[in-house]
Amino acid sequence: MNQVWQCIVADFKQRTRQQSFVVTLLAMSVLTLLFFPSPDAHYQTLVINGYRGIYNSAWLGICLAMLNVLFLPLICFYLVKNALELDRKSMTCELIAATPINKLTFLLAKWCTSVFILVSIVLVMLLSSIGIQLYYGESYQIDLWALAWPQFVFVLPMLLAIAAIAIMFESIKWLRGGLGNVVYFFLWIGSIVQTIESVSGIGALVDHLDAEVAERFPLQQGNTNIGINISDETREINTFVWQGIEPTIMHLWGALPLLLICLGCLVLAFIFFDRFSAHSLSENKPDLWMNFTLKTKVVSLLDSFFVTLTQHFAFTRLLRLELKLILKGHSVYWFIGLLVLNGIQLFISQDLLLSIFLPISWLWCVLVISQLGQLEK
Repeated sequence: MNQVWQCIVADFKQRTRQQSFVVTLLAMSVLTLLFFPSPDAHYQTLVINGYRGIYNSAWLGICLAMLNVLFLPLICFYLVKNALELDRKSMTCELIAATPINKLTFLLAKWCTSVFILVSIVLVMLLSSIGIQLYYGESYQIDLWALAWPQFVFVLPMLLAIAAIAIMFESIKWLRGGLGNVVYFFLWIGSIVQTIESVSGIGALVDHLDAEVAERFPLQQGNTNIGINISDETREINTFVWQGIEPTIMHLWGALPLLLICLGCLVLAFIFFDRFSAHSLSENKPDLWMNFTLKTKVVSLLDSFFVTLTQHFAFTRLLRLELKLILKGHSVYWFIGLLVLNGIQLFISQDLLLSIFLPISWLWCVLVISQLGQLEK
């Protein structure tokens, strides 16, 4: 256990001392402010039958938990999906591979560090919500329990699952890079509906609030929305005093699927993680025959053509170099796939093009275009 703790402390220091971590905390504070718009804002985040609760601790706590469950899975996954990649980029993976630390201890430490980082983000959001309550002044009575328990019951199990999923994606070779990022994005979109319709989690809370508002204001009819609802006009939302609810066994039971997902992902990560073996360290080496063929017969010819075409202006020269930089290192199979997708588009109907092949082509290129902001690094 001491070995696990030492790994956690070292990894936590490495990942929190980066400037990006501080920027993330500030960004999440701003996001918390956006979660709770002012009464005259052009958008709302949680409206129940045309009403919202006043900004007291009970309403802020439950709203923050609902919105965190919906949106944090996307933000937090990409934030912690670098636990193993940092070791690969810093080349400390070779040192780790030479130490006697076993896979279970190493992965458990990485998972715990990711959980601590995500919990620190939620704590910053909780502190920000206290400031928001005092700023709006609709209620000055701070109830720490009402603010905190929804985060423990609904958000914490989700954070445990996200950290485990991120470790699993990094352990599986084909999910490690950009393809895994795209796959997770669509998994997140598919999980939103399931989360809202859940009978033991957020869906149960929305139903409870719906029933309470309908009982209090039976003559009023309005829309119920959870998420970000933008309107061109400023509409005044009716408010009511909501005293909150207490956690029940049903709420705790709703966390069980997330805990099972967390355990399953950790097991898969343990199975697929290669512990930075010599094979994985050399897996990025290109195939010599394919590299020789592509570089000498195709790329050199195209480069000579582009040099002649772009040598007269500084802008075109910079454009050619940026293009070479963004395409450098990609597998020849990616180029073949790009040519095939573009060739197919010339011979299919417009409906098939718009419904299938055009989205696939965009996804095929997004993994390359998404690197534009990090090329200098």
